[in-house]
Amino acid sequence: MLDLYEEFAALIDALETAGVVKVDMSPEAVSTRLKRVSQLRRLCLALGKATPVTPMSSTPTAKREAAAARSGK
Repeated sequence: MLDLYEEFAALIDALETAGVVKVDMSPEAVSTRLKRVSQLRRLCLALGKATPVTPMSSTPTAKREAAAARSGK
C-alpha cells in the first residue's frame, strides 16, 4: 500500500499527464501550502471553541437604551 505522499504524488502526475493541472511541487511551494493548512486548522479549532455572539438588540444595555429612547429620556 502506498503512503499518503506517494498516493498524492501519483494523482498529481496523472493530472499533469492528462493536461488537467500543473502543480508546483517545489519545496517552497509545498512549505507554503503546509503553512496555509496549518493556519486554517488553527482557525477551525478556534472557531470550534467560540460561542455565538448575541445580537445587540438583545443585550441588557441595548434594551435599556431602546426603552429610554422610546420614553423620550
